[in-house]
Amino acid sequence: MAGKVLIRKLRNHAEFEYLLYIQKTIWHHSDVNLTPAHQFYVHSRMGVILLGAFVDGKMAGFVYSFPAIYDGGFCQHSHLLAVVPEFQGYGIGKKLKWAQRREALK
Repeated sequence: MAGKVLIRKLRNHAEFEYLLYIQKTIWHHSDVNLTPAHQFYVHSRMGVILLGAFVDGKMAGFVYSFPAIYDGGFCQHSHLLAVVPEFQGYGIGKKLKWAQRREALK
Protein backbone atom coordinates (compact mmCIF):
# COMPACT_ATOMS: atom_id res chain seq x y z
CA MET A 1 0.00 0.00 0.00
CA ALA A 2 1.60 3.22 -1.14
CA GLY A 3 -0.44 6.14 0.19
CA LYS A 4 -1.88 7.48 3.40
CA VAL A 5 -5.36 6.35 4.46
CA LEU A 6 -8.00 9.09 4.38
CA ILE A 7 -11.30 8.34 6.10
CA ARG A 8 -14.32 10.50 5.36
CA LYS A 9 -18.07 10.43 4.90
CA LEU A 10 -19.24 9.09 1.57
CA ARG A 11 -21.00 11.77 -0.42
CA ASN A 12 -21.69 11.04 -4.07
CA HIS A 13 -23.49 8.52 -6.25
CA ALA A 14 -20.30 6.93 -7.61
CA GLU A 15 -19.13 6.19 -4.07
CA PHE A 16 -22.46 4.63 -3.11
CA GLU A 17 -22.40 2.55 -6.30
CA TYR A 18 -18.88 1.31 -5.50
CA LEU A 19 -20.26 -0.19 -2.29
CA LEU A 20 -22.12 -2.69 -4.50
CA TYR A 21 -18.81 -3.87 -5.94
CA ILE A 22 -17.32 -4.18 -2.45
CA GLN A 23 -20.29 -6.22 -1.17
CA LYS A 24 -20.03 -8.58 -4.12
CA THR A 25 -16.26 -8.91 -3.77
CA ILE A 26 -16.15 -9.48 -0.02
CA TRP A 27 -19.34 -11.44 0.68
CA HIS A 28 -20.17 -12.75 -2.82
CA HIS A 29 -23.70 -11.40 -2.45
CA SER A 30 -26.09 -11.86 -5.33
CA ASP A 31 -27.77 -8.70 -6.61
CA VAL A 32 -30.93 -9.47 -4.66
CA ASN A 33 -28.98 -9.56 -1.36
CA LEU A 34 -27.05 -6.32 -1.83
CA THR A 35 -27.76 -3.22 0.19
CA PRO A 36 -28.62 -0.95 -2.75
CA ALA A 37 -26.84 2.30 -3.54
CA HIS A 38 -30.02 4.34 -3.18
CA GLN A 39 -30.49 3.01 0.36
CA PHE A 40 -26.96 4.09 1.30
CA TYR A 41 -27.70 7.51 -0.22
CA VAL A 42 -30.95 8.03 1.69
CA HIS A 43 -29.56 6.65 4.94
CA SER A 44 -26.48 8.84 4.73
CA ARG A 45 -28.82 11.80 5.21
CA MET A 46 -30.79 10.24 8.06
CA GLY A 47 -28.40 9.53 10.93
CA VAL A 48 -26.39 6.67 9.46
CA ILE A 49 -22.64 6.62 9.82
CA LEU A 50 -21.25 5.74 6.41
CA LEU A 51 -17.52 6.25 6.08
CA GLY A 52 -15.10 5.28 3.36
CA ALA A 53 -11.37 4.65 3.60
CA PHE A 54 -9.43 6.00 0.62
CA VAL A 55 -5.85 5.32 -0.44
CA ASP A 56 -4.50 7.43 -3.30
CA GLY A 57 -8.08 8.38 -4.21
CA LYS A 58 -9.32 4.78 -4.42
CA MET A 59 -11.91 3.48 -1.96
CA ALA A 60 -10.28 0.73 0.07
CA GLY A 61 -13.20 -0.07 2.35
CA PHE A 62 -16.20 1.23 4.24
CA VAL A 63 -18.09 1.02 7.52
CA TYR A 64 -21.86 1.41 7.90
CA SER A 65 -23.96 1.74 11.04
CA PHE A 66 -27.44 3.01 11.75
CA PRO A 67 -29.29 4.50 14.72
CA ALA A 68 -31.00 1.98 16.98
CA ILE A 69 -32.45 1.61 20.45
CA TYR A 70 -30.86 -0.93 22.76
CA ASP A 71 -31.93 -1.58 26.33
CA GLY A 72 -33.96 1.65 26.29
CA GLY A 73 -31.11 3.86 25.07
CA PHE A 74 -29.97 5.21 21.74
CA CYS A 75 -26.99 3.64 20.00
CA GLN A 76 -25.50 2.95 16.58
CA HIS A 77 -25.86 -0.60 15.28
CA SER A 78 -22.67 -1.41 13.38
CA HIS A 79 -23.94 -3.34 10.39
CA LEU A 80 -21.25 -3.58 7.69
CA LEU A 81 -17.48 -3.28 7.56
CA ALA A 82 -15.41 -4.33 4.57
CA VAL A 83 -11.93 -3.78 3.17
CA VAL A 84 -11.23 -4.83 -0.41
CA PRO A 85 -8.65 -7.64 -0.71
CA GLU A 86 -5.78 -5.54 -2.11
CA PHE A 87 -5.93 -3.30 0.99
CA GLN A 88 -6.41 -5.95 3.66
CA GLY A 89 -3.72 -6.42 6.28
CA TYR A 90 -2.86 -2.72 6.67
CA GLY A 91 -5.12 -1.88 9.62
CA ILE A 92 -7.73 -0.09 7.52
CA GLY A 93 -10.62 -1.95 9.14
CA LYS A 94 -9.39 -0.84 12.56
CA LYS A 95 -9.07 2.76 11.35
CA LEU A 96 -12.64 2.62 10.04
CA LYS A 97 -13.97 1.27 13.34
CA TRP A 98 -12.21 4.00 15.35
CA ALA A 99 -13.55 6.67 12.99
CA GLN A 100 -17.03 5.15 13.33
CA ARG A 101 -16.71 5.34 17.10
CA ARG A 102 -15.68 9.02 16.98
CA GLU A 103 -18.71 9.81 14.80
CA ALA A 104 -21.06 7.87 17.09
CA LEU A 105 -19.82 9.75 20.15
CA LYS A 106 -20.58 13.08 18.48
